Amino acid sequence: MVASHRLVPLLFLPAGIGLLHPILIDGPLDQRLLALGFLLLAVDQARMARLDLANITTVQIQLAERGLATFSPSLTTFTRLTWGTILWELLGFYSGAFHLGWGIILVLSSQVFFNALATISLTPGAPEPLQPKPLGEKWGLVVANSCGIGLILLWMADVMPWAIVLGLWAIACIYAGGKILQSINPSGLLARHPEEESISTIDATTANH
Repeated sequence: MVASHRLVPLLFLPAGIGLLHPILIDGPLDQRLLALGFLLLAVDQARMARLDLANITTVQIQLAERGLATFSPSLTTFTRLTWGTILWELLGFYSGAFHLGWGIILVLSSQVFFNALATISLTPGAPEPLQPKPLGEKWGLVVANSCGIGLILLWMADVMPWAIVLGLWAIACIYAGGKILQSINPSGLLARHPEEESISTIDATTANH
């Protein structure tokens, strides 16, 4: 797992290179801007994938150091869910090089999938690193990602494409500002970081873990 969390961002690299094609080709400017946002999202999701897997490893080590059983059904399920989400995201990023709209929808749907099914969050270093995270606490993220899917479908249908792209970029700027503030005053580490998750959605929406 230690090696995997360090190497997993490399899985995003070919997808990122592939996304240069819709950015550089002589297509509509709104499409190129959307592709650029999607590429930036791929970079951010690669970073988050590494961090998420590192957090899982840290919690496993933390439990072992306390003499607790490292096998936890909830942690095992969470680990599988995290890997499933990462693979789903990768499918979306690779698809985006061939069909931008559907690639974005795949990535956004992976966020809906994760937030709907994840029942815990991880807080490495805390006395209780496994914290319950019921769906009621994440409904906003599910709604935000679902709205993003709706906006991309409108963009694909050529309904006010410029308004949608500019709106998504505005959301992305708010997202970036929020992340900067979060880095200045961090409140803790959460696997698949719900706050960043929503931002990811937003970012994904913008572009588009």
